[in-house]
Amino acid sequence: MKGTEENYRWLGVDWPESRYLLIGLSGDADIKTRKRMQTGVANGWRCRYDLQTGKFDVPPLFSNDNAKAVVPQ
Repeated sequence: MKGTEENYRWLGVDWPESRYLLIGLSGDADIKTRKRMQTGVANGWRCRYDLQTGKFDVPPLFSNDNAKAVVPQ
């Protein structure tokens, strides 16, 4: 991802300068269920970390894509 020096303007947002870090997750996870083993896949899940408050959140900009990012195979 592009860094904070551009304040994520490429996403079309106007967030305060140097306040947020974006965190993206991708990977596989084995999930045991009662019936069988499944592999969960996360592709392109994103959240935002606020350097001022020390909290994570998911802006509406990421909500739709995050809902599609975690897909069991």
